[in-house]
Amino acid sequence: MPETSPEYAVLNWFGQVNYALMELSNDYWWPVLACMILIGCLIGMSPLSTHHEQTFYQILFVWIRKTILWIGAGLFILPFVMLYLYDMTMQNRTDSQQAWLNWFINLAKLNWFVIFSAATSGWLLRFIYKRYTLPIWSAMLRRLRNKQTEETPTDIREEISRFKAKDFLSQKHYKENYVLVGLDEKDKPIHIPTSTWYETNMQVVGPTRFGKGVIMGTIMDQAIRRGDCLFYIDPKKDKFAPHVMYQACIEAGRKFYYVTLHDEGIGKWAPFLAGSDRDGLARLEAAFGLELTGNPGTDYYKSQERKELEKAFKKTRNIEGLRNIMEETEANRINAELARWSNIESLCPKKGGFSIEKALKEGAVVYIQGSLDDSVVKTATKTFITELIQTARQHDKERTSHLTAVIDEVSFVASKTLAQALATAVGFRVNFVLAYQSQNDLLNIEDQTVNPKYVYQSINVNSQIKAIYGGADFETAEWAANLSGTITKEVTKIEKTEISATGGETWEQQRSVGILEENYINTNIVLTLPPRVCVFVQPGHLASICFSSFVPIKDMKALDDHLAYKEKKNKNPPVSPAKLDINKIDEEIKADTVDLSDDFALEFGPSKLVLQNDDKLFGDR
Repeated sequence: MPETSPEYAVLNWFGQVNYALMELSNDYWWPVLACMILIGCLIGMSPLSTHHEQTFYQILFVWIRKTILWIGAGLFILPFVMLYLYDMTMQNRTDSQQAWLNWFINLAKLNWFVIFSAATSGWLLRFIYKRYTLPIWSAMLRRLRNKQTEETPTDIREEISRFKAKDFLSQKHYKENYVLVGLDEKDKPIHIPTSTWYETNMQVVGPTRFGKGVIMGTIMDQAIRRGDCLFYIDPKKDKFAPHVMYQACIEAGRKFYYVTLHDEGIGKWAPFLAGSDRDGLARLEAAFGLELTGNPGTDYYKSQERKELEKAFKKTRNIEGLRNIMEETEANRINAELARWSNIESLCPKKGGFSIEKALKEGAVVYIQGSLDDSVVKTATKTFITELIQTARQHDKERTSHLTAVIDEVSFVASKTLAQALATAVGFRVNFVLAYQSQNDLLNIEDQTVNPKYVYQSINVNSQIKAIYGGADFETAEWAANLSGTITKEVTKIEKTEISATGGETWEQQRSVGILEENYINTNIVLTLPPRVCVFVQPGHLASICFSSFVPIKDMKALDDHLAYKEKKNKNPPVSPAKLDINKIDEEIKADTVDLSDDFALEFGPSKLVLQNDDKLFGDR
């Protein structure tokens, strides 16, 4: 074909176009195709339509997808255009198509990995984003969300480490006309006005070694320094309480009595000697289980035994004397009880013994130690509490100070008299501090003549000041939570998530908020409270978390040295027979007394007082 012919010019032009397209394909077609595949796999190819609820980036992605499809369609058509042009340029030679295909296949072999890598990378990045990155980002945004309400239900997993015990010096927070119980969460002191303290009782509830003695030690230390008469009745031997009392008495110049109702310590007390005949006989009948129960069978025999006992009681109130008289009767049950009681020397003084009446009139501080292992001593402890109530009521006008009676492990020594006194004791200037381990203890008291529900109700209703410690007792924790009252919280009721095809979960942009009623101090909080941290309730105030701390004892040996000295002195009385004064025998039999005047309160410590002023300090015994 001549080069000057029009046909040659047309074919030459198509050849130049085809060559240009082949150069383009050789350098750019495959990379462009790889980019399209990468973007398509990365953002996905659906949806392809827009609507008004879509966000900006979703609409943008729709247009990108459409662009990819149009460019992809063009890239797909381009090889066929090139083949057609090449075939025309070669004037439809039989080997022209095969030559072009060989060229295209060679390019595909060189660039297939680029296409595969683009598709794999796009899909893998999309998978990682939707399965891992997007859920993490969603969770982060949820945590940083500016919420209308931040309230949530309590979670015991969060409460378990919320509170820690605090150590502080209680004396720094003592305040006139107030009783300190501890510090709150913000380290501010929690006080009870003395006007409230004197008008109600207090209950301290919590497991062993959770801090009941700590808060009671703080209360007793203040009562002694305030000048109140204080009786601490301890059915078991407390490790710190008597030392706190003894130290406070020395520093405040108060009289201190230490009496044990068993034979392993000093002090004696006649259970049925003091008070009127009716009061003494009532204590005796209660101690020996002679109170009528309404059962005709047993009440008949009890009435017969009571008749014989009343005759003997008119002659003597001493246990040994009653035993000698009753042995001549057929009251076998009473004789057996008298025999058991007479075996405990501390309950059978020859004359007198510790006088509750005297201690009350003196406004003294008294520590009474009982025993949970000896049933007789345990009953004697109940009898002591009864006499204390009777005497305080009878000599109300003669007493010079208010009486606070602290009773530890009250569930073991609860009685009908105590339950009744809780409602009336404030009328004759007496308030009680009752400690026990759990609410269920009050429903399982040992005295079968007393209705446990009555004791339970009396203690809970008449003790308006309460300190409840934590532990594993759910019933007590639930009771404490209910005491704190209820509050309403706006909490999340429903919050949905969306799960992608890759298994990634993201939070939806909405939640449902509802009202939840919950205890002000929740059960989970009470259950997780550590030792020395309690829920504190008092009239006219919201319940609060209270942190208590030990009253520091300067000398733990001081009281032990005093007791050892008194025991040695009792075994070797420094009184010659020629100078024995019969009128002083009754006083010497009485319980141990520590009489501290103002001068002695200025001394440096108990040990020094003992060495310098033995006779005047300890009084007669």
